[in-house]
Amino acid sequence: PGPDLPTGAIIRGKEGIRSAFETGSGSFQIISKYKLEKQKNCTSMIINEIPFEVVKSSLVARIDKARVDKEVEGIIEVRDESDRFGLSIVIDMKNEADHQNIINYLMKKTDLAVRYSYNTVAICNKIPVQLGLLQILDYYIAHQIEVIDRRTAYDLKVSKDRLHIVEGLMIAVNNIKEVVDIIMKCKDKKESKSRLMDRFNLTETQAEAIVMLHLYRLSSTNIEDLQNEFNSLTKTVASLQSLLHNDKKLRKKLCEELEEVYKAHPSTRLSQIEDELQEFVVEKKAIIKEEVRISITRDAYFKRSSLKSYVSSGEDSLPAIKGGDIFIGTSNAFTTDTILAFTDKGNYLYIPVYELVDNKWKDEGKHISHLINLSGDEKIVAAFIVDEFKDNVNLILASKFGNIKKTPLSDFVLIRYSKPAKAMNLLKDDALIGVDYVDGDSKVVVMTNKGKYAMYHENSVSLIGTKGAGIRAIALKESDEIVAGLVTVKRANKSQLLAITNKGGLKVFNPSNLVELTSRTNKPNDLYKFYNVDAHYLVSAFLATDDSKFFVLSNIRAAEILDLDTSKTTPLGKSIKSSILINDKEDIRIIRTYDIPLIGSTTKTYKSVDKDEEKVVETVVVKQEKEDKKEDKPEQLSFLDYINDL
Repeated sequence: PGPDLPTGAIIRGKEGIRSAFETGSGSFQIISKYKLEKQKNCTSMIINEIPFEVVKSSLVARIDKARVDKEVEGIIEVRDESDRFGLSIVIDMKNEADHQNIINYLMKKTDLAVRYSYNTVAICNKIPVQLGLLQILDYYIAHQIEVIDRRTAYDLKVSKDRLHIVEGLMIAVNNIKEVVDIIMKCKDKKESKSRLMDRFNLTETQAEAIVMLHLYRLSSTNIEDLQNEFNSLTKTVASLQSLLHNDKKLRKKLCEELEEVYKAHPSTRLSQIEDELQEFVVEKKAIIKEEVRISITRDAYFKRSSLKSYVSSGEDSLPAIKGGDIFIGTSNAFTTDTILAFTDKGNYLYIPVYELVDNKWKDEGKHISHLINLSGDEKIVAAFIVDEFKDNVNLILASKFGNIKKTPLSDFVLIRYSKPAKAMNLLKDDALIGVDYVDGDSKVVVMTNKGKYAMYHENSVSLIGTKGAGIRAIALKESDEIVAGLVTVKRANKSQLLAITNKGGLKVFNPSNLVELTSRTNKPNDLYKFYNVDAHYLVSAFLATDDSKFFVLSNIRAAEILDLDTSKTTPLGKSIKSSILINDKEDIRIIRTYDIPLIGSTTKTYKSVDKDEEKVVETVVVKQEKEDKKEDKPEQLSFLDYINDL
């Protein structure tokens, strides 16, 4: 029926077991066996079987940590009552608590339930091969038959050799007087052997056995023993000869030996097997609602810290980050919230905040692979913190090759989230470049790398599910592609629109000055004049307020955090020469956050990139929400990415 584990427990997932037995690769759940007992002042969960290879002491410590840290409400005490009669872990819960919810949480967050991966690789014909159960049995049977065949050949040789010697001894015993007379007349052992061999037609081996024969072996009893041994060896040799190289008899012999093993080591089944996998759903009410600080990076390093750790580190500080990575954003969140993180491959990650590892704010985050199986080449492009998945909230998604779609937020709810889910169906080499939410009366702004833009009402974008590809977002020309998809929300009218080019140029717009198009398919407008001679390709564009911070990352130097003062904005009508290339006269100041070289000038003005070969390759807004700005956030969700709700 399936594996039987020495620690018992419950195995769930016959489909995974079947896959493992058929192909050598599969997985199934192993779940602790427990019972609930109602006590006077509490309800006890008594665990008497745990998954194979789980260390009991570590498991008890982890459950107790959940109690001490108040990860889940309702646990009174955790204790180990194991003795020589068996394992027993007792978890006392409040009578009024939701016991099933607590059990689901512990099954999900501790090793009370584990996923066991079955990967059978064996060396076959000198190479490693993944084998299913039938193939394993075939190789095992073939090997055992070879073992029995070789053992039979060896036993046959030993029996024949002994039979040969016994035949010689019997000849000597039957002619004992003559044998003694020959030996007495010889001067040494060599001559005795030679005379015996000539007289009785013996081999040297037989002659050697005769001359070394002890006199007591000549008694009548031992003569009978020799005769009995001869008869027995004769039968053994005949039996072994019939078995040798006879496949049918060898297989019968193998069956007999396996039966003997089974009788010598009887055992009853310990593990109970059930059909379906169980998904442990944790209700939010079982999670203690606590406000924490979240940080997310482009390379999918997520971190959760207590507000105490965040405040003590300095509210404007950012946690450690690995080389070459950049922040997508930081924000406050509650442990009952959910993070939706979108990747450039058109996938999204569904991450309950309470499942993130709790670390100090200054420490580096942990890669999300400990929760979700994310490939190493996927990058996070946008992230949201969602309080509630309401039906009347939609998300806008845009791709590099010019597709756009609107999807209900409620479509992104997942029950199983151990791997990325599809958010947008992309063509080969296409990439997701922007995600934002719309409030029912929002304007969508789409920009290309050659400085073109289109702006239209959100109603122009079709409502499509998570697996759809979308519709055309803008009329793209050859070699042009979308680099930014933005949403201008009504209440964001105080924000400025920033555009940054690959040569370090920056331009600031008032979004209300942009010309609104009536159709997505109309000819796009110029965000700035694009010249082939001195081409400035748009790298990024985003909405920002006066206190916004953002990264500027070049292909040569490290990333900088720039602090922008948009009190003096560049008029929309200026040419690229005077406005997109920032000169010393324009009041855009830089705050140096890290002690690393700035891109461009190190003075208080922001110039174009100094070296011809150095290019700006990416910019990302770092959203750090303050307590006094909470009233400006939408009720449905808050937002952490370079196209934030500002």
